[in-house]
Amino acid sequence: MGDERLNNRAFSIGKKLSEGFGKALSEVFKGGNELKRAYEFLGIRKQTLSR
Repeated sequence: MGDERLNNRAFSIGKKLSEGFGKALSEVFKGGNELKRAYEFLGIRKQTLSR
């Protein structure tokens, strides 16, 4: 990616995802802050019921 911090974050997230394969993200990333950062990094948007 070119940015060492992003590279480290990508590696860390990828490692945790592979270790917790098949589990919910909230099970893989134990802390709220860690879970929030994973959602932000992965670009997962909050879902709503609006059409």
